[in-house]
Amino acid sequence: MGVVARTQGLIDAVTKQIETLHHVSNLYYIPNQGDLAAWLVQNSPADRAFFCNSGAEANEAAIKLARKHAKVKLGLEEPVIITALDSFHGRTMATITATGQPKYQKDFGPLLPCFEYVPYNDPEALKVGQDRKPQRRL
Repeated sequence: MGVVARTQGLIDAVTKQIETLHHVSNLYYIPNQGDLAAWLVQNSPADRAFFCNSGAEANEAAIKLARKHAKVKLGLEEPVIITALDSFHGRTMATITATGQPKYQKDFGPLLPCFEYVPYNDPEALKVGQDRKPQRRL
């Protein structure tokens, strides 16, 4: 198992899980996932849960949910998402655009519209970014 210690407890847990369920698409109901979703809703302010297979998928979903909320609930036609310079959000088109590093964006243009960037730990820059076109900010 490489650098991971081969303990019998780990081997037993992995064996039990692989015999039960290895991987199933989110298109199908998974009882343990349903139980976890119910627990999350009961123990958080959320009224539902969304599960993803990767960080990129989670970030894409967050971008889509933010844009949909801005259009449907706030009436914004071209909502802007502000992210931090020097950030990294993934390697999909939306997350490359959200990433505030030109070295990752190079050669992938045109990037998606409606993303802007501010320096980390600079509340004043964030405020200025929000004030520029407040009718478009998320």
